[in-house]
Amino acid sequence: MEVRVDEKGRVLLPKSFREAVGIEAGGLARVEVRGGEVVLAPVKGAAERFYGLARVAKWPGDLDESIVRAVRELWRERPTST
Repeated sequence: MEVRVDEKGRVLLPKSFREAVGIEAGGLARVEVRGGEVVLAPVKGAAERFYGLARVAKWPGDLDESIVRAVRELWRERPTST
């Protein structure tokens, strides 16, 4: 399929393509040049990447934010070298 690139370099990704790979409005996508072609791929959240890795009684509402908060606490508690 061919699509037009506008003056700002934007491309309209057809809805069927977005749905096929799970790219939603406001979501993130990774763009890279590979072998002379532009490759676009959805960026998955931590919850999707690590689903099934651990069993928990109750998942937090925003797993990505909970992971960020936990990592920040680990860095704060980490002993510093002198």
